[in-house]
Amino acid sequence: MDTSAIQIRANGEKITASWFNTIKTFLGGLEGFLDESETTIANGIGTPTNITGLTLDAASYTSAVYEIELSRSTDTVDAFSNGRIALQRVAGAWRINAGSFLGDADTSPGGGGVTFSVTEAGGIAQVQYTTNTIAGTSYTGIIKYRRVVFNV
Repeated sequence: MDTSAIQIRANGEKITASWFNTIKTFLGGLEGFLDESETTIANGIGTPTNITGLTLDAASYTSAVYEIELSRSTDTVDAFSNGRIALQRVAGAWRINAGSFLGDADTSPGGGGVTFSVTEAGGIAQVQYTTNTIAGTSYTGIIKYRRVVFNV
């Protein structure tokens, strides 16, 4: 949700500017929370691989919680799960906690055959994944996520 296009109002007949501008500011604060992102995840990945867009900069944030939806399928297998991961900046390093996932937990942590890890370069955390191999053809794998961040 991009609130930058909403104009600042002057007092008018039915709406006072302060009320409208307070609502605009509030909506702007929800921007990161309401946005949902998604990217693909591959089948049978044994080497940790970056998840596009799942980064966090220590210059701006101390931690974040990501709500995750995983969907992986072939012509013979469907794996679907929801869960949460947390990134935390502790003693100058990023750590990750993959909590409980609900749904098809082929393997642990992460459910749906996905395991999460974090790497860091220059204070920027990058979430990575590995996946088990699910049988069948016509594979599709999607990860969707939303985040709540905590500022420095």
